[in-house]
Amino acid sequence: MVHRSFTRLFSLKNAPWMERYFVCILILIAATGMVISLMIGLHQSVWFDEGYSIMLAQRPIGELISLTAVDAHPPLYYLLLKGWISLFGMSELALRLSSVVCGGLATIAAGLLIKDLFSKRIALIALPFVVFAPFLIRYDYEIRMYAFVTLIGVVSTWILVRAWRTRRVKWWILYGAIVAAGMYTLYMSAVFWLAHLVWLLVMTRQQKLQITRQPYWLAYAADVIIFLPWVPTVLSQLKSSALPPYMDSVTLYQLTNILGQLMAYRPGWQIGAWLSVLLVLFVGTFIYVSAKVWQRSSKVQRGGLLLLGMCFVVGIGFYALISLPPNPPRFLERYVVHISIFWYALLGVVIALGWQLRLRRSATLLALVSIVVLTLGIVTTVRIGNYNFQRLQYVQAKAIHENLGCQDTTYVTAGPFGYIDMKYELQGCLLKYYYPREVSFAGGFAPVNDSHDQIRDSQGITTKRIVYVYYDDSDVFFMPDGRFHAVTRRSFDKTRVTIYEQ
Repeated sequence: MVHRSFTRLFSLKNAPWMERYFVCILILIAATGMVISLMIGLHQSVWFDEGYSIMLAQRPIGELISLTAVDAHPPLYYLLLKGWISLFGMSELALRLSSVVCGGLATIAAGLLIKDLFSKRIALIALPFVVFAPFLIRYDYEIRMYAFVTLIGVVSTWILVRAWRTRRVKWWILYGAIVAAGMYTLYMSAVFWLAHLVWLLVMTRQQKLQITRQPYWLAYAADVIIFLPWVPTVLSQLKSSALPPYMDSVTLYQLTNILGQLMAYRPGWQIGAWLSVLLVLFVGTFIYVSAKVWQRSSKVQRGGLLLLGMCFVVGIGFYALISLPPNPPRFLERYVVHISIFWYALLGVVIALGWQLRLRRSATLLALVSIVVLTLGIVTTVRIGNYNFQRLQYVQAKAIHENLGCQDTTYVTAGPFGYIDMKYELQGCLLKYYYPREVSFAGGFAPVNDSHDQIRDSQGITTKRIVYVYYDDSDVFFMPDGRFHAVTRRSFDKTRVTIYEQ
């Protein structure tokens, strides 16, 4: 049955149908992914990183830029989110759509890229592996820059192919502009440009062209000049403590962790015996089919496979290199999000080419194993949502608000982290954070430096109830004055709540 379905898809009789409806099918596939991601996202709490994005987007432009200068990321995404909010408002639907739309456009761009590198039918078979990718689904609803950078990466790769094939200056100018936009959005987008450069050098050598006279050097040189004004800020950020505290190095365990997250949305420590069997079977089959596809592919097809592979592998290699001692660890699993789309695209292309090049049994096995593991990943994504794998906790702000309400209540969080973590979901409530010392103007806490919502005691609280919210790792503990006494304690996963009443 599976054999017949793929055979019909690849038969020449379907060619006019593919030509006629390709764009419509492409949009429909992308829309499906958008709906899935949005439906999952709207059931999640806005968490610290997302709350930080929203807080910055609400600040004046000058203040926004100064805040990003003391954090870990450049300002372009926050400026675009600010514009989005001015048009569509602050509802959770609108905010999550800002990323979901980018994810959908990235899928469309991936389809156009695969079509240009291979064919329309290959693109249509490969794209479901991009759409039903748990890691992308998870971060396509995140109110952060990852979906936008994914879009930049895919569009820039598509334009790169156009520029290389046509040799037209306009494509190189457009490519250079997108490279610059990527660097002002996420520094880790540099892995795209490194991967592109590796591919360009390989293609230049294959075609026996003179490397020093290629137009892509001008595009890269222009980008360096455009980014130079921000370089002092980058150096300052690297020297400061603005980097997240949960960084890792790319070790053998982390490679397993990356594979588990990409395919099943499970970190390495959650990969059990049966999932291990499936992943080992997947890796072995993928390597076998990829090798056979490479042997049987044309020169043009090999160039496409190389480009997709480089856009993923070079990124992993770069993260490993910058985390080698004596450098501090500089890797988080979410830094793979924007390159992961190339992994899923490569997987789909290898399966599709395997069928086209008459590797039907092995390609079918690879497809079935991939579908099983990705389905498990989607189920896990639906079940745990934006689970924080660094802090090992579920985000509970929405549940706390729904259960405890706001009437005659002041919420007090333990420190600025809880304040930013809870702020969006507790809109309409009185929210303060207890912190007995000054919050420095640096890192993710900079937006609450010198905030009127910081308290050092409970003297100014006039409501009848205080809900104190803290975590297992909170480094401060709030005790209200004698007017209040503790009436109950509750736990929402690892978020603790003590309720005081007068």
